[in-house]
Amino acid sequence: MHTIEWGISKETRVRGLDRVHYLDKTDSNRVKMQQGEIVIVSETDRVYLNTIDAIELEDPVFRRRTRVTKENSRTTVVWNPWVQRRIPCQILRMTNGYK
Repeated sequence: MHTIEWGISKETRVRGLDRVHYLDKTDSNRVKMQQGEIVIVSETDRVYLNTIDAIELEDPVFRRRTRVTKENSRTTVVWNPWVQRRIPCQILRMTNGYK
């Protein structure tokens, strides 16, 4: 497992998961299908299923782009706690409780 911590702007896009089914953990684990690019506008916790391809994170505001590849995994997780969960996330980081 690899985690990329990115401060994001409202312009950030995640590409490479169009037409992929995912479990939406913010909506009772309902199975949904991604339509187009992912734009993070609220709390996001998704597990994309049967994925093998790379994804790309792009933030034109900060002029950066990152390509993420993987091997030996068939899931991709897109997670952003947004405002509601930032404090617990910081607590986990301070106590070294999340690895």
